[in-house]
Amino acid sequence: MSTSIDNARVIVAISFDFEAEEDAEYLTADTPDFWDYHERQYGGRRGVWRMLDIFSRYEVNATFFICAALLKSYPRACREIEKGPYEIAAHTIHHEHLDRLTPEAENEMFGHMQRMFGEFYGTAPVGFRTCFPSKHTLDFVADHGFYYDTTTRDDESPYRMHRPGRGSYIEIPRGFNGDAPWVGCPVATPLHTGRYNAAAEVFGAWRDEFDWLYREGEREQKLLTLCLHPYITGRPSRAKAIDNLLAHMAGHDGVYYATHLEVAQYFDRRSGTPAEAR
Repeated sequence: MSTSIDNARVIVAISFDFEAEEDAEYLTADTPDFWDYHERQYGGRRGVWRMLDIFSRYEVNATFFICAALLKSYPRACREIEKGPYEIAAHTIHHEHLDRLTPEAENEMFGHMQRMFGEFYGTAPVGFRTCFPSKHTLDFVADHGFYYDTTTRDDESPYRMHRPGRGSYIEIPRGFNGDAPWVGCPVATPLHTGRYNAAAEVFGAWRDEFDWLYREGEREQKLLTLCLHPYITGRPSRAKAIDNLLAHMAGHDGVYYATHLEVAQYFDRRSGTPAEAR
């Protein structure tokens, strides 16, 4: 492992979208999906605790993007996250589809979300992510003073995002290599297959991504982002996949675990950011 982010061969930024039932089809569909709703509750009841245990054993820094509504529905878990070496970032309030909101309603959501975090933790987060951005979302990220955002999927390295007349922030693109596309859900929905993939299959995909970046990292420092969900990876067989990955990476020199804030600050101060400002 690497002792600092500066001399790392691969920077590993693992994040969790802690959303539990706030992301359930039950809440947005015309016909509520009872099973989907309760399957996702597993993230707050059990999954997040298993992930905290695994990360503690491997001494991994990570970022938890939390839906603000969970501060009320799962306060004990949200407090436990605060105790560890983890960053707490914002993931909307109710996992809103921001592309379905009016600009006025979306702006109000941002303000209310930050107040909820401030009241619970004493300070508002500096990082933001949404799964359903509108054409106004990135402007509101700048308007509400976020230091970084991680909504886009257009690169592997951070860059400075400029919003004309509104300011700028660091954008940390997230890969499509997390648990949702590889693992699926135990309940079939329009977005998931309804089958459990074997832990070995999931681990193999993550391992191959790391190995390739580690190979390229001999020439140029690389960033691996991995977006996970407690209700998915927190299941026992899925937890084995992330445990296997952490054990695999532990056998390599030059690997550094960083929060998203640390990644943003690092690329912000580096000269010659890999991607041009946009």
